[in-house]
Amino acid sequence: CSMDFVVIGSLSDVTHNDATDLSNLTLHVKQVIHQREPYFFERIKRSDPHLIGHVTVPMKCGMRQGDGDFLLTGRHRLNSLTLKCASYLHEWRRIQHEVECSHV
Repeated sequence: CSMDFVVIGSLSDVTHNDATDLSNLTLHVKQVIHQREPYFFERIKRSDPHLIGHVTVPMKCGMRQGDGDFLLTGRHRLNSLTLKCASYLHEWRRIQHEVECSHV
């Protein structure tokens, strides 16, 4: 995997910073598929059922808080995580199934 992190989770908060043209996302991570460093996503309280992580994305991407789980991938650059892709998990699974079935 060429990404620094791949996780399944949801967007719990989105704030926009007009000065930097970046959106800051707070993620509730349900499953870590891959992360190069163990400190990208952490549990705040031992009793929390999910991990928390913070990533940035350009405002032009139009990220907004919404329902549903996402497959989120990104990179670690200049001491922050940058989101590269955020697909709804059910869409990604549908596409994965179609690709697997087309190679049979």
